[in-house]
Amino acid sequence: MTDPRPRSRVRLFRSAAMTAAALAALMLTSCGSGEPEIPEREELFQEYLESTDVVNDPLDSGGGTTEDRLANFAAYGTPQQTFNRLLSPSPCGADSDCPAEADLQRSILVKHEDESLEVLTVYFGEGTDTLIDSTGESYTGGLDDFRENNNLLDADDVILAPSDITSTTGSDIVVVTGHTGSDTWRTWATGGVIAAVVLGFGGLIALLITRRRARDDS
Repeated sequence: MTDPRPRSRVRLFRSAAMTAAALAALMLTSCGSGEPEIPEREELFQEYLESTDVVNDPLDSGGGTTEDRLANFAAYGTPQQTFNRLLSPSPCGADSDCPAEADLQRSILVKHEDESLEVLTVYFGEGTDTLIDSTGESYTGGLDDFRENNNLLDADDVILAPSDITSTTGSDIVVVTGHTGSDTWRTWATGGVIAAVVLGFGGLIALLITRRRARDDS
């Protein structure tokens, strides 16, 4: 007669392994990829045009409804001209917060994870590649350097900005995440949690098999 104990141990092992795999998959789903949905450039700019609650908006017309805001923009020109006014560099004025080593400033449109909009101001010197943010931090590697090392934004934010952020002669306008460095942290954290789950269930499987074997042998 065939000993049923090995078969029962296999069933126990398979059941526990399936449970561990299901939990790991559930954790992966709940953690997500860590990347926000990236809107189209025109879509994000349209949100800016229609919003009456943009933080630090340099083109703020003083409140009112969306219709009032759009009418005010129309009085100054086309949507493309408003787009240029928002994102083009401008000289630092006497009442600006430009650092001593900068003579130009420009705006970056930010959409935060909570859907709120904000305009950040960054600074640079004409003819230089050094970008300076509002905290005084400097970045010499362009937009990528800013996204990797700034302490103002995170990977759940998206920004509308020139790809060559210190250019004064025109540059492609891109929509990208506000930060890239934290993605690595999320990947390691997610992997660590999943590894802990798998190892924990591995120990549980071994314990259950040992106990089952002890009962079968008694």
